[in-house]
Amino acid sequence: MAVKTADKTAAGKRIEIPAPKTKTIAVKIRGTSPLVMHAFNPVDIGKIAEKQAAGSTASNRKTRDPKDFDALCEAAKHYSTTGWIGIPAMAFKAAMVRACSLLGLFMTTARMVISVIPDGQDRAVPTDGLVRITKGEPKKFLTQAKNANGGPDIRSRPMWDAGWEATLRIEYDTEQLTDKDILSLVMRAGMLGVLEGRANAKTGNDQGWGRFELAMKG
Repeated sequence: MAVKTADKTAAGKRIEIPAPKTKTIAVKIRGTSPLVMHAFNPVDIGKIAEKQAAGSTASNRKTRDPKDFDALCEAAKHYSTTGWIGIPAMAFKAAMVRACSLLGLFMTTARMVISVIPDGQDRAVPTDGLVRITKGEPKKFLTQAKNANGGPDIRSRPMWDAGWEATLRIEYDTEQLTDKDILSLVMRAGMLGVLEGRANAKTGNDQGWGRFELAMKG
């Protein structure tokens, strides 16, 4: 099917633009390293908003509340609106786009022609889509970190052991990419990893976390 534009050429003929040809494939992945997650806590969002609203009157010497490491670990999970835990779909797309540089493909083109279809929406941020984790259970993981001022801190995060699984539903433009291209990108994205401690994180060290491999093509 062609989409006809309202513009005309100098000869008075309409310009016909072919409709995009898209395809969706399902790719099952299995974690080859631990997966560590850090969802932005809605409570923290409220505190930041409160502090910014107070402006210059906000105190920098407020009493620090005791840390509840169990609660912090729970708050760091990406829960869907129906209660399951997932990984942001954009994390997988970002890893696939970044992997384009390893294959000589243009990252800007990949951003436009690849979409990872979410299984549901994030409960805390409904505009964010999630890919459901279908295998594996999280455990509390304490790790040392540095605050913005350089001071040491302990963070509580949920961690899934290697072997976690998910299924990616990837929609793409078949005039730009093939099934083989998509599978190659997924494999290389798996080498980079997703979420905390991944190889291509802008901040933090490469812990080798969040890596995955193809389990089977669905």
